[in-house]
Amino acid sequence: MSLSAHAILVALLSTALHPTGIATAITSAGHPFREVITRGHAVSGADAAPWFGTWQLEPPKTSPRWFETPPYKKVTITIEPSREASGSAPAEILAQRLRVTYDMVRTRGGVTHMEWDGRFDGKDYPVEGLPYFLTNAYRQLDERSYEIVIKREGATAAIAMAIVSGDGSAMTVTTVETDGATSTAVYRRQ
Repeated sequence: MSLSAHAILVALLSTALHPTGIATAITSAGHPFREVITRGHAVSGADAAPWFGTWQLEPPKTSPRWFETPPYKKVTITIEPSREASGSAPAEILAQRLRVTYDMVRTRGGVTHMEWDGRFDGKDYPVEGLPYFLTNAYRQLDERSYEIVIKREGATAAIAMAIVSGDGSAMTVTTVETDGATSTAVYRRQ
């Protein structure tokens, strides 16, 4: 069974795509050094991981062709320290433990909500809220980027790379599926 664009969206921070395979956002908001407070944990200033915060994928600037319907009209992703992270843990430990929440509104109604808790250790952690078994394995590449290996039913389905811009206002996620299809999505900090 091939992985649909919907499954990739669910799996990684990236693919609620315009039918052309490219989604871009047009506004800029937020700041990379703002304070992040989640579940009783505070990480602020230069210690805050640049991906912590709320990100939104805005609709593409161009309209789809009459026979193409984007799967989602709104995608919001929240990345924060995981529940397992202790409030007294050093900032570098908090940055290694993530909780990613996906809230997606379908074009014709209906909401999909998923959650992922894990670490930047390259190990598979399940995505909750799906009717099939999907895992994400995150690995930090540098201070502004990370890689996600997405597996469906244990088989690698796609690999994504997320890069936060230097000013922290945008996160670009490029996804390559196992069949070679590539897509790019740009999220803006809210």
